[in-house]
Amino acid sequence: MKELPTFYYHDHFIEFLSFIKAQCAHLLHPMHSAFISEFEKAPMPEQALLVRCINRKQSAIKSASLIFKELNDIDELIFKLIKRAWLKLPTQNDASLLLRCLTKDELFQLCITHGDNNAIRKSLPKAPLLAAAKQIPNESIAASDVASGYLVRNCDHVIDYFLYLYFGNCRDR
Repeated sequence: MKELPTFYYHDHFIEFLSFIKAQCAHLLHPMHSAFISEFEKAPMPEQALLVRCINRKQSAIKSASLIFKELNDIDELIFKLIKRAWLKLPTQNDASLLLRCLTKDELFQLCITHGDNNAIRKSLPKAPLLAAAKQIPNESIAASDVASGYLVRNCDHVIDYFLYLYFGNCRDR
């Protein structure tokens, strides 16, 4: 099996942005150009962590899953990405997005802590737990201990547009 270079994902993203800048410049809004400019000015470890986050399927990302041997001090990098507004902590507006990403155990904990815990049993399948969690107010979901373990990508609107320009498809990442 061929071993990939350490920062292959970063290299591919740089190629992707180069295409967007060269071939699609006339289609970019100033916010898109600003994102590219800020990304290029960011230190490489910040760029690499952002690319790792962008490559995740879901917009809500479990903080504890961001472990990469090539990147040091992930907590500091996360702080810097939040400061740049590329990532953010979940808000009440992210509640439905967050619920879709939670594990069965996390849904159970959320329901027990913030929902009608009389009707909740750990043996319930995920679908009824998700239905019960959807009854919890968004403010409570965002303020929960479960939500505090997650980050939300805050640059999807830009990246999704770039993906559309590159692939001509806005349905798939």
